[in-house]
Amino acid sequence: MFELARLLGIQYQYHIAGLLIGVPVFALYLKLCWKSRNLSDCILILLSSFGVYAGADLCLIIMFSGFDECFKGTSANNIHKMYIFIGGIAVVWASSASIGRIIKAGKDDSATPAVQP
Repeated sequence: MFELARLLGIQYQYHIAGLLIGVPVFALYLKLCWKSRNLSDCILILLSSFGVYAGADLCLIIMFSGFDECFKGTSANNIHKMYIFIGGIAVVWASSASIGRIIKAGKDDSATPAVQP
């Protein structure tokens, strides 16, 4: 299996880092929203956790590949680096906001008692 992954160029660092972010957030969701837990919310939390890592990784790649050159000239490559960096920040922001929105909605739903007829 790992030989096939190596041949296909699959990098497990994204999977491991996404799980390292996603599992604690998933546990927090279950703790805060035990009564109103939902499978689709759990899946969205895990996918958004991968997004947080991917966006941060994108920002770090650009930072270590000469981000300071973005402001030295008007070369197309330099300007593209700045836009890619901003895109990485947007991915981190959107993924984090999605996680926060899911947890807040689940927490609000579990705080209201269910009405029994």
